[in-house]
Amino acid sequence: MSQEKITGWQLWLLMIPYILSTEILSVPAIMAKFAECDAWLAVIPSSVTGFWSIFVLTALARRYPELTIIEYSSKIIGKWPTKILEFYLSFIFFTYVTVQNYEHFGFVTDIELQKTPSLIINGIFLLVCGWIVYEGIEGIGRCSEVIVPFVLIFTFLFSLISLPNADITRLQPILEHGFSPVLRAAIVPSGWMGEFFCIGFLLPYLDRPEKGRILSILAIFTVIVVTMLVNSLTVAVLGDMTSQLAYPVFTITQYVSIADFLQNVDAFVVGLWTVGIFIKLSISLFLLCVCVTKCFGSLNYRVFILPLILLSVIGTQIVRDTTNLNEFLIYTFPFASIVTCNLLPTALFVVDSIKRRAKKNAFPFNIMKPPQPN
Repeated sequence: MSQEKITGWQLWLLMIPYILSTEILSVPAIMAKFAECDAWLAVIPSSVTGFWSIFVLTALARRYPELTIIEYSSKIIGKWPTKILEFYLSFIFFTYVTVQNYEHFGFVTDIELQKTPSLIINGIFLLVCGWIVYEGIEGIGRCSEVIVPFVLIFTFLFSLISLPNADITRLQPILEHGFSPVLRAAIVPSGWMGEFFCIGFLLPYLDRPEKGRILSILAIFTVIVVTMLVNSLTVAVLGDMTSQLAYPVFTITQYVSIADFLQNVDAFVVGLWTVGIFIKLSISLFLLCVCVTKCFGSLNYRVFILPLILLSVIGTQIVRDTTNLNEFLIYTFPFASIVTCNLLPTALFVVDSIKRRAKKNAFPFNIMKPPQPN
């Protein structure tokens, strides 16, 4: 196990952008498509997958302290099934890195840099992420201490200055069509909430592992509050237009104007979102390197950073159809996330519990010492 450590404060700050940075980009439009004015309520049932991941993975971490999910999987299911798991998780995190990089490229080129070659944007951004990954999880944690509080403060300030453009009646009536549309709208964001699965790799780096569960719960509550705030504000400002826009949250920034003094804050928002996705992409690249390192039995994940960046850039260049990407995010990603982030750790927990119970029942007393008569 690496000697690198992160504090509880850093873990909390890492998890917030890991979920929010891509979720708030396009998910509000998807939620509004299914639940209309009740889209903000869909955040609550969508968080079930997040709590599910947290409770299962922290329970496993208590049984196997200082081990990642891959490391204790070999103790639970054996060497060869774990090797298959390593390759599977490598593929999953490679997909994450490629899709997240494409989301960044697509947003930036649509909004600000239409004439900049995609290869330049993808390559430079991934190289910057690779540099911080080379510094280790401690380096990513320190970056989050600088970036994330600033982003959170601006998010709440932006919400306040956007209130004059909001119409609360657009959030009414509440649950006009019952709870069914809300549940349908919750399916897509549940995939993002399930990404708390990454604590299965991060908890061993925590300086106080016993605080892992409470810190993760605080992080998911923060995500819920911010997501509900952003979704309700988006619907209150845009109304029925929310479901028709690719980036509704960005659109409401273009409405901001205070006495003709504060205007054109959209470029500033693009910058803030970019540093948020920088944290998320750095974490995903770090986890990808860790998984690939385990696949090849290496001890140094840093040797894989540059080759994986190259492969990710190639993968991003291949994924050029925005329609297919949106279909992936709506129809494939949520279910793939449930399998990987929820069912997989749950299966490990169940198998481990069965093995522990069987071992306990098989040896009810010390065989070297005869039982005492009653």
